Amino acid sequence: MFDKIKSSVAIKLVIWVVGAIIISVAAIGIFGYNLQRSSIVEAKSKNAEDIAASLAAVIDGDSFKELLQSGEKNDEWYRAKAAADKIRADTDTVFLYVIDSSYGSEVVYYLEGTSVDSDMDLGDTDDKSAYADEMFETLRTGELTETDIYTSGDWGIMVSGFAAVKNSSGAIVGVVGADIGVHEVDESSAEFVFMLIVAAIIICIGLSFILFRRITTMIGKPVGKLTKAAQLMAEGDVNILTKYSGPDEIGRLGIAFTKLADDTRKQVGVLKELADGNLDVTLKTRGENDVMSQAMAQIVEKLRDLFSEIQHSAKELGTGANEISSLSSSLAEGATEQASSIAQITQIVHSISEEAIAAAAEAREAVTSELNVEQNAQTGREKMDKLFVAVKDISEASQKIAGVIKVIDDIAFQTNILALNAAVEAARAGQQGKGFAVVAEEVRSLAGKSAEAANSTSLLISETVKKAGFGAELASEASGVFTEIIASLESSKEVVEDLALKSETMARDMLEMNENVGQISNVVSQTSAMAEQSSAASEELASMSVNMEEQVNRFRLGEASEIKRLPQGK
Repeated sequence: MFDKIKSSVAIKLVIWVVGAIIISVAAIGIFGYNLQRSSIVEAKSKNAEDIAASLAAVIDGDSFKELLQSGEKNDEWYRAKAAADKIRADTDTVFLYVIDSSYGSEVVYYLEGTSVDSDMDLGDTDDKSAYADEMFETLRTGELTETDIYTSGDWGIMVSGFAAVKNSSGAIVGVVGADIGVHEVDESSAEFVFMLIVAAIIICIGLSFILFRRITTMIGKPVGKLTKAAQLMAEGDVNILTKYSGPDEIGRLGIAFTKLADDTRKQVGVLKELADGNLDVTLKTRGENDVMSQAMAQIVEKLRDLFSEIQHSAKELGTGANEISSLSSSLAEGATEQASSIAQITQIVHSISEEAIAAAAEAREAVTSELNVEQNAQTGREKMDKLFVAVKDISEASQKIAGVIKVIDDIAFQTNILALNAAVEAARAGQQGKGFAVVAEEVRSLAGKSAEAANSTSLLISETVKKAGFGAELASEASGVFTEIIASLESSKEVVEDLALKSETMARDMLEMNENVGQISNVVSQTSAMAEQSSAASEELASMSVNMEEQVNRFRLGEASEIKRLPQGK
């Protein structure tokens, strides 16, 4: 219920109107209260002045001072006292008193009307501060004065009036004060306010009911329907019918809302056309301040330019994608061929690396063999030197043997001669010498054989000496050859060692080259795979560009739309 009251404009307006009425009635009540109170106070004040003036007219001003000075009362004083008592009794005066015009810190009483609580007599004094300033104003000017309402202890609210007592020459000799209670002011005012409040409540109840019905009919229902329509529009439902018209604000609001709904439906229709791909639409602005229509017109124009550029870009993208696809295919084929070539090169380099390693090993073995050959040649040269010495010794020994053979030959010759001589002697000896002759013959035969053998041996030794000399020459030449061989082996060893080092270096280089070729092969393989992927992606990009062109072609740009080419490099 409280939420309904908070959300209802009609109830709020009723509350505000009733509140305004209540405030107005309260203001009127306060004003009436003050007005009535002022009139009562003014009447009471006038009454107090009249009472004071009537008593002042009774008092004999000529004997006023004499009585105060003598302190003895006379007939005139009693007459004035009786008049004061009578006035006091006949009116609603609370205090009625006469005071001397001469005063200091205290005032001097001439007389006072009968009072229960106060009975001041001739010559009595009282504190000056207990009296109103208006009384002293009357003493100074002789004019009638009155006070505003004031509160006086148990006596409640009162007003006072003052009148001057004058002698026959017109001099001010005293003042009469009349204090009148005005407590009926609050009572009458309270009654007036109570009646006013009761009347206001009754009026407010009636007006509230009437205002609620009227405001609900005039404002609540139309505003409620407009609110519902606005809520539907806020939720996106523009198919609403609003038929509100009239000369008042609600009618004008209904007309404006109807126009808003119609314009919104038109804008929604334009948006539907845009959603269907029709950019050939025209937007009319509703005025200079129609920012929404202007913004939509700018959006349509920018969309036309954008889709024109997209159409052109889609075509160029399709062409570029086909070219990229073709290039990627060629690149993939080339990369595949390169991968095959690199694989063959890898195998060749691997074989060369193995052969280089084997050659390095063989070169190192050749160096080792060269060292062995050099050592063997050195040994052969040493042995040939020894052979040369031995052959030379043999030649010398053969020459010595030749001398010995010659001696043997000489001995054989001499023996032969001796055998001949022995034969001759045996022949001479005859029969006794036959045995000796036989021996001599045998000796001669043996000497001949020895001579032949010595001769043959001499020939053999001579041949041997010749051959030993030739062998010595050959041994000397062989030693020289071995020396040359050793020198050649030294040079060959350096060449073979350099070849071995270069073979080892080449083997290491070939190993590194093999690794590099392997890396190149991996890169080429990756390049080939990436080229194939790029080719597939290019084909997919070409397909997507075709699809994008088909999608963009769904938008109708209109004849006025021009294709704006993007600047190169953008």
